[in-house]
Amino acid sequence: MKIRAGEISGVLDGLNQVANIDLPIKISYWFARTAKQLQPEAQAFEEARMKLLKKYGKKDKKGELVTDKNDQVQWGDPKDAEAFVKEFAELTEQEAEIKMDAISVDQLGEIDIKPEIIFKLFPLIKDEEDKKKE
Repeated sequence: MKIRAGEISGVLDGLNQVANIDLPIKISYWFARTAKQLQPEAQAFEEARMKLLKKYGKKDKKGELVTDKNDQVQWGDPKDAEAFVKEFAELTEQEAEIKMDAISVDQLGEIDIKPEIIFKLFPLIKDEEDKKKE
């Protein structure tokens, strides 16, 4: 299954939230295996994001990134912010391949999962429309 780099953080957050739900063991195991495969991808994405911030962000005299009171990186020049946004958008579209099949809506059955968690997990879920396209 392929997943875009920009989706990984949200998916992992959803997987962490679903870990607190009493699930059938097969589904729980599938979620745990998926999370384990996504964690290195999330780390690689975060390292690439930080590299971009260090490349384009404003730095102090010690070479450290300058942040505001909300811990947001400051930009020395608007062109730097534009360049960061452009490269970051390209980064988020990169695809990661994980060795898992998508889980189907049928497999989830009648499990009570909040819609906001389902939204985060959406890249991992295959529905009937997806099956018809195959």
